[in-house]
Amino acid sequence: MKVGIITVYKSENCGSYLQAWALKSSLEKMGCSVYFVPYKTSDNVLKVGWRIIKCCLKLRFRTAYFLLKRKILFNKAQRRFPIMNRKKKMDAFIFGSDTIWNFEDPFFRKNRFFFIGKGIIQLRYTYAISCGSTPYEFFEQDMVVKEEIARFDGISVRDEHMKKILERLFPEKHFLRVLDPTLLLGLSDYDKFACLSPSIKEFMFIYYFGKISEELFNAISLFAQKQRLKLVKMGSPDRRFDFNITNNPKEFIQYFNSAKYILTNTFYGCVFSVLFNKQFVTDGFYKKKVDDFMKRYNLQSQYLTEVDASAVEAKLITPINYNKINTEISKERDASLRFLNEIVIKGRTE
Repeated sequence: MKVGIITVYKSENCGSYLQAWALKSSLEKMGCSVYFVPYKTSDNVLKVGWRIIKCCLKLRFRTAYFLLKRKILFNKAQRRFPIMNRKKKMDAFIFGSDTIWNFEDPFFRKNRFFFIGKGIIQLRYTYAISCGSTPYEFFEQDMVVKEEIARFDGISVRDEHMKKILERLFPEKHFLRVLDPTLLLGLSDYDKFACLSPSIKEFMFIYYFGKISEELFNAISLFAQKQRLKLVKMGSPDRRFDFNITNNPKEFIQYFNSAKYILTNTFYGCVFSVLFNKQFVTDGFYKKKVDDFMKRYNLQSQYLTEVDASAVEAKLITPINYNKINTEISKERDASLRFLNEIVIKGRTE
């Protein structure tokens, strides 16, 4: 069976990349041939090139090097993704996961007909679809979007917000809440993907979008000193940290897997902290998708609402009950894989 995946797979973002890779891997285990459907983006090469030139003009050579290295690493990683062309006839299309129905975002709003599959006549399903913070009113008022969603052969969602919107739009239908694709795979799958352990030993890992405040840095720095750990940050260079790692999927997995403790403010930072059963804290609770994930597994105790060394230490050294969480995820994984398997069976009999 040939399956076309419609998702964000060309982004230089570890979470976006890994959700695409994980869904592909899960379908391949079911015997499918998987292809990614190409979509239009602005000329990223020119955009990155211009940013590098501007950094050099401002003598910000570390940032310029980071941008160039990230581009090279992601280009190499994306070669894993077979791309669909017009000669290949798909048996079914799967939309998702990630926030491809986040029509508040200008990119997804502009390309919304592509991301709802307008014009596709084959089987259409969503897997772990999300709309970010897009309100119900958008879906209610855009009749083309609403009508195309109604034509899907099956819809599964990633979060409660998306589920509630769809239940209001189509009260007669059932919408299954499934796991993010990254949670469908086991630790052995990620070991094969990442291959090696990082050269740095005994460290606290920071995967964080945006600038880390001086107050938060001082708090985690004191904790790391007390635990005799190095501070390793993935993302834009920050001289305050012991090591700065360029964003890329392989090292993302390596550092999450080997870290003693983790600080993050991102959705996938929380997901992989849980997947690898790590002691972690997050101050990303203001993000709807982070909050939804944390509440799903009763992890609100890991919210970093007070920024001081004692609060950081108390939350990081108090063991998280992963036995219960792992049991819940195992049950949800079985249900999620059944949903995907039903798509495969339907596609083979059509």
